[in-house]
Amino acid sequence: GMWRGIGEVMCRHDDLTTLLQENETPCMNHVALEPMYEFCVKHGLNCMMHQNADRTAKVESNGFYEYQFEMEQVLEKFPELKLVWCHAGVSRRTFEPNHHEMLDELMDKYPNLTADISWVVWELTICGED
Repeated sequence: GMWRGIGEVMCRHDDLTTLLQENETPCMNHVALEPMYEFCVKHGLNCMMHQNADRTAKVESNGFYEYQFEMEQVLEKFPELKLVWCHAGVSRRTFEPNHHEMLDELMDKYPNLTADISWVVWELTICGED
């Protein structure tokens, strides 16, 4: 059948987020997005979200994902939500070496979570830098 869904919804996503620095930073767990999540659940639609797993500042690779909890709050509150995590939460400036382990754990915990592997996930993680 045909893929149906809402998105791409842009939340915390690299430099696009910094364009809104003087305003409220968009994040997945914001109460304003709840009606959209409810709509998706009610109509069985996929919800395609851009949300970095980690912050874009240069930090040590420590296995901690600054913004993972925001997505988990949404998935806990809306367990029937079919969430497509754009680029698996990776971007050119946010990547931890063990990202795939975190992603595997989340997908085991939340069966309606899927991830697209386009853009930098495909280029850097799957194909490699060479």
